[in-house]
Amino acid sequence: MKKIKIAYVGACGYGNIGDDIYPRIWKYEFPYINWTFYNSDLPDSLPDDTDLVLFGGGGIIYFNDTAHFEYMSWYIKEAKRLDIPFAFISADFQFQRKKEDKNEFNTEQTLDKWCPILKAAEVVHLRSLNSVKLLAEREVKSTYTPDLAYLWRPLSPYLKVDDSFSPQLPNSSRKDITIIATTDFFRPTNQLFMNKLRAKIKQLGNVSRLNLINMGASGLEDERSIKLKEALEKDGTTNLNLCLSDDLTPDSALQIINNSAFVFSGRYHGMILSRNCGVPYFVREDEPQYKIHSEEAMPLTRDPFNNILVLRELISQL
Repeated sequence: MKKIKIAYVGACGYGNIGDDIYPRIWKYEFPYINWTFYNSDLPDSLPDDTDLVLFGGGGIIYFNDTAHFEYMSWYIKEAKRLDIPFAFISADFQFQRKKEDKNEFNTEQTLDKWCPILKAAEVVHLRSLNSVKLLAEREVKSTYTPDLAYLWRPLSPYLKVDDSFSPQLPNSSRKDITIIATTDFFRPTNQLFMNKLRAKIKQLGNVSRLNLINMGASGLEDERSIKLKEALEKDGTTNLNLCLSDDLTPDSALQIINNSAFVFSGRYHGMILSRNCGVPYFVREDEPQYKIHSEEAMPLTRDPFNNILVLRELISQL
């Protein structure tokens, strides 16, 4: 019997912790599939024996970025060359807020490019009800299914954490504060953020440590964390744990967040892991990223395991 070969296109493989979760789950649930993982670092071509091109995670349907669209649409062209289906599972849009109107997001340019592709896809399962509604208005059929990373939670079978990980950690034992400083909002010169941080430290009382972690593998984010650490040290804070992009894994990210009493997150998956662990979190009310804005305002209304069921059904038809 032929082993099915899937080309998975995402934002994994270079330290993007949230999206690095996806391959771990896919490979666990589908060990009989021959997986190859890709991103915007394009290969010369897809192997001729590829059976399905699967898109998922961040960095797929991007905002107003011609180059990025060309990267992703290259995989569509390869799927058409090979005459194989392509699908979107646990993907979403990454619009940015309009500068002239902070209540609106730039959508038209991106959607105009992507709608014909999404109409031709085998299935389109998006991470946001708002996105499903946007596509319905453009006569593109899609389905809402919560992000695949909602399965990356304490007691899940996908984890490879060490013996110090306590999945049953009671809230009273959580003493840390974790900061995922993705945007300039989290800089030490931003008094709004610093006041919120100091207030949270005072409210919690006995804080064991402040974790400064980078879930995005960006040198700029590492730099933000380093500068924040330096500023906090000048304030006399000594219990600091700096965890830069080369030091973090999906397992350790969940462990750090699970030990936290509170999380400040500029990362979409930092917010999701906080939800998975039952940890209160802060994200900006005027968050410039559409995906965080949409997710933060929405309770879970479906089981994230539906992502697995959708792919099982799709594979059965190959």
